Amino acid sequence: IVTDTHCIRLANRIGLVDGLKDPKKVEFALREIIPPEEGNALCHRLVLHGREVCSARTKPFCGKCCLADVCISAGTFRKMRLSDQRDGYSGIQPAGPGCSLLYGGLEN
Repeated sequence: IVTDTHCIRLANRIGLVDGLKDPKKVEFALREIIPPEEGNALCHRLVLHGREVCSARTKPFCGKCCLADVCISAGTFRKMRLSDQRDGYSGIQPAGPGCSLLYGGLEN
């Protein structure tokens, strides 16, 4: 599992790890919960998810996120984005290739 800044940010935001910032600690924590066959692609999936849905530079699209029902940060960001308030929050709705790849790879 490659733990770059994108992986670390999203793993913490989603709740896969709890406040870890050290790449090695994040890697070992993720290895405990991610199946070995998914480890290589996880970082790429998180990067795509970050680009399409869970952006660091703008407020995330929590209302369109396929992980919103399990993400510990979803409620916080959903309240901040006007488009989510306008469109309503409807739970699991894969949006864009990043979310589809992330959810598709981890649903089993």
